[in-house]
Amino acid sequence: VYIFVSFSMPKESLKTLAVEARKNNNVLVIRGLIENSFLKTAMLLKDLGESVVLDPLLFREYNVVVVPTFIKASQTGYKKISGN
Repeated sequence: VYIFVSFSMPKESLKTLAVEARKNNNVLVIRGLIENSFLKTAMLLKDLGESVVLDPLLFREYNVVVVPTFIKASQTGYKKISGN
């Protein structure tokens, strides 16, 4: 399961999603960096205590325009739901 998130989301929401992702072996996905800075992004991720996948192509592939969006992918397709 991919969980598409953004750093524009409230920090508490990100933390909650990060904890749930870890419990369920899901993957947090972000589109880009905070102000195009690896350092600023790394600092926030350190504060969250979680890792993420930086992959704007996944956002495009699954047509993710709202966060959070949850994608469960399989060989036969995928299921998608958006919202907190």
